[in-house]
Amino acid sequence: MQLHHRYATELAETVSAVKPQPLSEMSMPMYNRELAAQFKLPDSDALMSAIFDEGGELAANAVAQKYGGHQFGQWNPFLGDGRGLLLGEVSDDQGTSFDLHLKGAGQTPYSRHADGRAVLRSTLREYIASEALHHLRIPTSRALCLITSEQSIVRELPEPGAMM
Repeated sequence: MQLHHRYATELAETVSAVKPQPLSEMSMPMYNRELAAQFKLPDSDALMSAIFDEGGELAANAVAQKYGGHQFGQWNPFLGDGRGLLLGEVSDDQGTSFDLHLKGAGQTPYSRHADGRAVLRSTLREYIASEALHHLRIPTSRALCLITSEQSIVRELPEPGAMM
């Protein structure tokens, strides 16, 4: 796997280094082998290690991105990824660069008062929708994997945690 960090390097003032925060009892029931092969990414077990193990290649330079925008009718220069991390960029065989992003990775400096987590219900829906759009030949972001957990994430009610 050839991993680059061009965004984080060239725009260092717009990122904060953040390590992915594992959930308890994680598993990866959905792994997109076709997409992984396109970028020469490791198998599902090695991918989990690369993301969550100390010194893992994908965790080592993970960043939360900062941006500005209008919020509640006012300009806010301190918005950013509240639950997602840019793990790095990979290139396909044609040399086109793609971001590897982990959603539901835990708190970042931009989470405000939220927990930075995602729940299975919405993450599964997003995984299925992104792959359906791709196979309908509608340009979209792709889903590499779905990570589930026994850890409860409290929303209106406790729900199983997940990442993608």
